[in-house]
Amino acid sequence: AFTAERHFMPNYRASSATAWIAAASQRTENIRLGVMAYTLPMHLPAELAEEVAVLDQLSHGRLEVGFGLGHREEELIALGIDPEQREQLFQERYAVMTALWEGGAVTLERPGTLLRGAAIHPLTLQQPYPPLWFAGSDLQAAQWAGMRGMSLAIGFKRALELAQTVAAFRSGCRKRQVEAP
Repeated sequence: AFTAERHFMPNYRASSATAWIAAASQRTENIRLGVMAYTLPMHLPAELAEEVAVLDQLSHGRLEVGFGLGHREEELIALGIDPEQREQLFQERYAVMTALWEGGAVTLERPGTLLRGAAIHPLTLQQPYPPLWFAGSDLQAAQWAGMRGMSLAIGFKRALELAQTVAAFRSGCRKRQVEAP
């Protein structure tokens, strides 16, 4: 069962995907639970890394996590995030989160993100972290996700419109295989 994070829209009721998954984790025992997806540019990476780690613990390792660039620009704009910066923010925050889940202490100082020797506890139950997904149809981001071993979640378009995204993702997966030791 997956929920999506959506903000400032009257037709959506999951402005806190974390709370939804936490509640579901206490009412279920066997199904996998996930967020499809957190809009990563809208989140501070250390805070979200901690939330995901706690969710993974609460769900006894049944969590899957998706991240998106923010295809609904009105959500980004409402929070003062430049949509042109979303890919850079996504990649940077993804790197911070995975390093934290792997037990690292992270230092990063840049506008909008300040971490000095940050480490999280507890770590995720699933190691090195829960299965991660990229949710979106951006070609460059899909290839990037494939190169990092993420899964791909696409939709909301006709199949022919998604073919290029799938091809970019597969290209990234092939590059990952070639570059693997």
